[in-house]
Amino acid sequence: MDKVRKFFFLVWNTKERIVLAVVVCVLSYRVYSMLNPPDEMGKNTSIPQSPQRTVDEADIDIPGNPPPAPKDELPENWNNLHRRPGFVFILPSGNSDDTSGNSQTDEIKLLDIQDLGQNRYRARIQTGSGRPRYYPEGEKFQSYELISIDPDTGCCIVFSESVSKEIEICIQTEE
Repeated sequence: MDKVRKFFFLVWNTKERIVLAVVVCVLSYRVYSMLNPPDEMGKNTSIPQSPQRTVDEADIDIPGNPPPAPKDELPENWNNLHRRPGFVFILPSGNSDDTSGNSQTDEIKLLDIQDLGQNRYRARIQTGSGRPRYYPEGEKFQSYELISIDPDTGCCIVFSESVSKEIEICIQTEE
């Protein structure tokens, strides 16, 4: 009985090594079987195989590409689809809507409109106290998007994401 107890005591103390040895053996066998696949002759060939049929392309009805999505159904301005979450609270300022619109236009200034040729233009815009940069139509910058440039009137239409409306800015003459 003492020998059996010693055997189980030895197995209990070396159980991690035994599990490691079993795992290494199983993984080694898996690697061996992947590197040396079994021969085709060793498989059971008693199941009769059906003859392969050739199919002509005329027998199969292949559908064509789906038609493109109609352009009328796609919204032009994606910003209208976004709304502010209801759980965000913005403190109201003491200013009225007219003065907040003016502060928004004071923050962004149109300095110049440059003709690139082929009826393309880019506007030189300064936001806040930053460095002025040139932007083509449709480009997004900071919280604005330049919608259109009108070189005849010297004005641009900019969509402000912070107030969710379009702002018209014109070249300011220094007096």
